[in-house]
Amino acid sequence: MKILYINTGDKLRGFHMVSIQIQQGQGISQAIKATLSNNGIDTSKMDGSVWNQILTEVASNNDNNKKTSKQALYSGGSDIKGSYKQNFVVNPNQTVTIDDTSWNKIVAFTTGKASDVKTTQIADTPTIKAAKTACAEDLATFKSSGVNVSDWNNNTCTLTYKGKTATISIDANGKTSFGGDIDFMMNHLQTSSPQEQKSVENQNKFLEHMKQKGYQDNGSSQLATIKVNGKDTSVVKYTFAKEGKNYVAYLDGNGNQVKADK
Repeated sequence: MKILYINTGDKLRGFHMVSIQIQQGQGISQAIKATLSNNGIDTSKMDGSVWNQILTEVASNNDNNKKTSKQALYSGGSDIKGSYKQNFVVNPNQTVTIDDTSWNKIVAFTTGKASDVKTTQIADTPTIKAAKTACAEDLATFKSSGVNVSDWNNNTCTLTYKGKTATISIDANGKTSFGGDIDFMMNHLQTSSPQEQKSVENQNKFLEHMKQKGYQDNGSSQLATIKVNGKDTSVVKYTFAKEGKNYVAYLDGNGNQVKADK
């Protein structure tokens, strides 16, 4: 297994998202309103209560991004009634990327129904195909443990089990990210398989060892394929920082550190 070694404490949402570029003279509210209008949504009757709901959801998305080391949507505070110079601060040409779950809520606040904004289909490039291949073993293990696993849809795979839903997504660069109730799925696997539990224990021991040596995990662990003794090996790549320098480490399917061939 490989997925289990992603640090789910740095939980990520799925790939789908809505990106909004801030224009000259726009605040975040004006930019959202323009995007809604451009997608055929009538914004003429949006009142203060709707905007309170929207900005509360944007603040929630922003807080989640900070917790998961993703780019913040805005700077300053999140006081809806506070000064616009100190709260929800954005700059011209800045791109604000709102995750799909939050955007659907925003549309629902406005229209009473979910968003019909279409996400762009990503071509199934060799890089993406390799990432899917790296996930195949993990998806098979999920299935064998009773989890319902969907086919890849726009490079996102959906996992459902006991009313919980999680996503595994691959972006255009072949980077894998996780969303929804992924922690629940991971915990299910750990408890259903002693081998998985041992692998996670090995991972946690490694991360604790690095922490004790003063290395800081940058939270961007991802699946990768490297050569180990001349053989392609699926691993999880970790990047750590210490004293201004980066250190890369790889963990194999048993949660043990391996070295890439030179």
